[in-house]
Formats: sequence, C-alpha cells, structure tokens
Amino acid sequence: MKRVILVLGIVLLVFAAVWYFVLRSNFNHRFPDGWSWSINSIGYGSFTDDSGAFSENTTLADDPIVISDRDVIAESANAPAGLVHIIDHFETYDPVTNAVTWELTFESIVDPVTGQHTEGEIAGDYYFLPQNVSKDVVYNISNTSYRSLGMAFRGEENISGINTWLFAYYGDFNNEAAYPDYPLQENETIICFNVELEYWVEPTTGEIVKYREWCEGDYLVNTETNERIKAIQRWGAESDSADLIRQASVVNNAIMRYQAINLYIPVGAVILGLIFLALGLFLPEQNNSGSEKKVAA
Repeated sequence: MKRVILVLGIVLLVFAAVWYFVLRSNFNHRFPDGWSWSINSIGYGSFTDDSGAFSENTTLADDPIVISDRDVIAESANAPAGLVHIIDHFETYDPVTNAVTWELTFESIVDPVTGQHTEGEIAGDYYFLPQNVSKDVVYNISNTSYRSLGMAFRGEENISGINTWLFAYYGDFNNEAAYPDYPLQENETIICFNVELEYWVEPTTGEIVKYREWCEGDYLVNTETNERIKAIQRWGAESDSADLIRQASVVNNAIMRYQAINLYIPVGAVILGLIFLALGLFLPEQNNSGSEKKVAA
C-alpha cells in the first residue's frame, strides 16, 4: 500500500508538470472550435438623400434608432488543419418595420491560439483582442469592414462586476469594405472620418464585455485631392443593457475555464501529489511477521 501511495503521488506531480508546460497550451485558444460571440446593440443611423448631405445642424445622435445584431462563430470545418474559419454576420434593421437597412458578412481564416489572421494583406492582424492583453501594446484589429486599426489601451472600468480594460481606436479609416456594391469611380474611395471603435475587454481571456462604434459620416472622397465629394451614411451602436448582462455571464464562464486550465488543474494535481507523497513517506511499513509465523507452523 505504501508503495502504491508513493507512486500515485509521483504520478500526480509529473502530470502537473506535463499539463502546465505541455498540455495546457492545447486548450489556451482565443478562438477554440465552436467559439461564438453575439451582440445585440441599440444605435442610430441614416442615409443621405440625393443631395449627399445630412440634415443641417444635426448629428448622428439625432438620427432614428436602429437595432443591430452581430453573430461571430469560429469553426474548424472548412479551415486548414490547425486553424479556424471565422464567420462574422452583422446587420441593422428598423425597429418598427423590421426591415434590414444594412448587412455585411465577413469571413477569415484565423490562428485559434493567437486570434491572428493568416492570409492576405491583413495577415498578422488580430480579429479581436487576444488573451492576456498588455496595456503597452497597440493591437492592429481587422474584422468586418475594419482594416488594421490600431487599438490602444485607454483605461479600466468595472462593467457588470467584471474588471475590463478599454482598448480603442480614434481616427479616420477606409470603409470601402462596407459598401461592396457601391459604384466607385476611378480615384474614389469611402472614408469615415474620426471613427470611434471601443472594446471593453476582460484582460485575461480577451473576451469583449462591452462594444461601441460611432461614425459621424462615411464620405465619398477623391483620392487625389482628398476632397469630400458627398456624404453617404452615418452610423453608430453600442451594447444594450440586456446584452451586457448576458455577456457578463458568458465572460465569467470563460474566466472560469481559463483559471481551470491554467491554475486549478495544475495546482490541484501538485497539492494532491504532495499529500500522497507525505502519506507514503510517513505511513508505517505493514508488519507481516505474524502471518509468516502461522504459515511456518
């Protein structure tokens, strides 16, 4: 019995070391197969009329309310070995008529561990923020119509009981990808000036707790003169209160999974291993002399 207990203790300690230094990396994925993220947001938005201008003395906050739904999934099907296929569907619709006012689907092949794109001009960019984000790093983000936007740390905030770090991009960006059917002429592009893209993320898992985007106007621009030819649309949205409650539950589950992989399993194995070793070392040897004498008699 003493030998069995000692062996079990050694096995548990070896398992803890192998798990921590080898096996756990197989489970620490930013986008494991089957991962999903959904957001329901309330925002504002409007298209311009034929004049190509917004109503005078108004801003995006004066526009009609729109509802936005976004569903992102990661799956290993239809992806090269070791990678995941991300499908990101985003649409806005009129809350009164339920008519879809804008829709976009974006797909990409991503490294499930780092969350980085692996193909094309955006290879190396992150889809969303990775696990274990750093306050000192500017992360280039590419998803939906966003391309290589540098998200920098802006502060900390407690949201729904979760400590979050705000990463944001404030500036101009080319938004041609959001208008695949727009009839652009030579030397024309579409730019949103002074966009605000904000992710409040749980820093260990990288999961987004709160989301906000705000564009006071997409403009048709002459690429040679940088002249604004006309306005096209303005849009913005952020997580609603019900979505924050739902997402807090999702993120708390992700935190528990991360802690189990990186803390509870290896530390638990070490503690049990040491307990078994201590029992084995201090357990007295079994005395079989009496039984041996009986056999001899």
